Amino acid sequence: MDTTTLDFNTLTLMVTLLVAIAGSTVTIVTLMLRQFNHLDSKIGNLDTRVTGLENAVTGLDTRFTGLETRFDGLETRFDGLETKFDRMARDVADTRERVARVEGHLMAPGDFRMRGLDAAAPDEPSPDNPDPDRRAAS
Repeated sequence: MDTTTLDFNTLTLMVTLLVAIAGSTVTIVTLMLRQFNHLDSKIGNLDTRVTGLENAVTGLDTRFTGLETRFDGLETRFDGLETKFDRMARDVADTRERVARVEGHLMAPGDFRMRGLDAAAPDEPSPDNPDPDRRAAS
């Protein structure tokens, strides 16, 4: 193409093509900016949701720590109860042993008095006082 062949229609066509190329470029750049803005707003929404989730997890962690503290307190109380039950079981065993001893003395042949409690007390009542446990009313 030389300069002598450039007429008005050719120039119009070239300008139209340049305007179309520039318009397409501007359109593409505008669409890209809109997509970037849309993506930025989506990332902002996601960040907000993640922050909300983080707050919820922090709240759950606080509640879990409180529950853990309460369970530790319950464990301490149960340990105390276990100690008391062990002591009570020993007391019950001692009581059973004593009752068995008393029953053994009561079921022994002869008399119903417990032997060995009062060494000075005679095994047999004296003839002048047939019932030493009965006292005279004054």
